[in-house]
Amino acid sequence: MKKQSLENGEAQALEVSALAAFQCAPVLVGLKPSNLFIIRTQCLKGALQMLVKLGVCCKVLYRNTVKSILLVYRKEMMKSVLRQKEAAEFLKDLGYQEADCLERLLVMLSGRYTDHLEKKAEFPHELGILLGYPLTDVKGFIEHEGKNCLCVGYWKVYGDVENARNTFRLYDQARKELVGKVQQGALLKAAIQQWGLAQAF
Repeated sequence: MKKQSLENGEAQALEVSALAAFQCAPVLVGLKPSNLFIIRTQCLKGALQMLVKLGVCCKVLYRNTVKSILLVYRKEMMKSVLRQKEAAEFLKDLGYQEADCLERLLVMLSGRYTDHLEKKAEFPHELGILLGYPLTDVKGFIEHEGKNCLCVGYWKVYGDVENARNTFRLYDQARKELVGKVQQGALLKAAIQQWGLAQAF
């Protein structure tokens, strides 16, 4: 029984590492302030422990008996986003009166996100700001109801297409590197460190 428990734990750890590499590579390597991370609720405890060891923060936005949705983020990068005047004003217009307080903002966002998934409210588009999307693109998505965008990648672009495509390529590169290393048997932390060393040269 003990051996089986250990094997299950190892399998779960591998599952979480692979999913984190695929879903969260840009934030794990420091390119992006945050990413959504969707996992089986059964894996939640292990995922939280692993992510803390990787130097990132987590906020559970939604959880039921089957799946959990986390916001994986880098605190200083998130605070930097919130210090941007236009972004802060946008959030305050949407009811985030304490937009400069990250913890309170995330509590409020979690409530709105849960309400959306339970079909009690519309999608909280302000999440895009925290995910590092340009404000122009977040506003454009709202104004055009997700239609008539100039290009699509990690988000729908309504502003600077060239800059967005360059960003998408960099995010893709990070994902490819981390997923590849993990599939080859490397620990996720080691894969992240190798990315950092490669970018330094």
